[in-house]
Amino acid sequence: MDSNFTFTLVSELGGGGQFYNTCNETLDFETHPYEVCILEIFFNVGAWDNVREDANQIKYTQDYKDRTAFVKPGNYDNHYDLLIAIHNAMTGTKYGGFKLLDTREEWYKNKVRGWEKMMKDHEDLKVLLTRGQLAILEEGKKNTMERYKTMETRTELVFTRETLEEKKLWIFGIKLCPQLAYTLGIIHRINDDVPEIDNGFKLDITGNDVTKNSLQLMWIFADFIQPTICGEYLLPVLRMTPIDLASGALEHTVFSHQHYVAVKRRRVREFGISIHERLVADPIRIGGRVTITLHFRRINIDHV
Repeated sequence: MDSNFTFTLVSELGGGGQFYNTCNETLDFETHPYEVCILEIFFNVGAWDNVREDANQIKYTQDYKDRTAFVKPGNYDNHYDLLIAIHNAMTGTKYGGFKLLDTREEWYKNKVRGWEKMMKDHEDLKVLLTRGQLAILEEGKKNTMERYKTMETRTELVFTRETLEEKKLWIFGIKLCPQLAYTLGIIHRINDDVPEIDNGFKLDITGNDVTKNSLQLMWIFADFIQPTICGEYLLPVLRMTPIDLASGALEHTVFSHQHYVAVKRRRVREFGISIHERLVADPIRIGGRVTITLHFRRINIDHV
């Protein structure tokens, strides 16, 4: 077997979090010791779920008891679907106290309600509007429509207990995990303190992208290498890879500094890779394909 060679591993479509490749021949790492490193890795930015295991917790108080809910992992591409998933996790239904408000539409609705109330009040009193009052109403409607056309659309995330059903839920003191809070736009940096959410909470989240990256670090494991000491654990870590939080940058990375790890002394034909967000966690789900190029080289041992 060559003393120096590369081997490229490619995942199945949608199976990038954990995959196996079978070589066309058995490779002999038993006769001579080898070490391996990752030369480059390629995957689609944002291919992983924006709600993941161990990054999906919600702590809250209900009926005076502290509870923890877990949002169903998945790739949520809009605020509405994510809020429904949060409601499902906390209450078992799509119903909950979180709402999205379009401030432009809310302003217009309140104006229309004002006109309707004015008309109803006069009808109840059986008093007809005077010509002057009608003129003022029509002018008000015209001005409202002009302002409505030019108003900037803003989106607010609110938490209220207005209806009887909401009050029956008796939920207080909601605390989202940092990844969920960051995804919803409640915090702007994932290391910021997450505020406690209670009745009357309101926040402008205009322009927030719910699909933005919230993954900060990837641990790449391999089943064909010697384990490495990581804190209190002994794990087969091939590479630890930071990810730029803002851009999710790592779409195609060629590592300038190669970190070599000893290969197990055995004959190998099947090579397994798994990618984790934390050292002790299940592999993350990555859509698309993941391509990893490995470099193997023989370890030269000087005999005395």
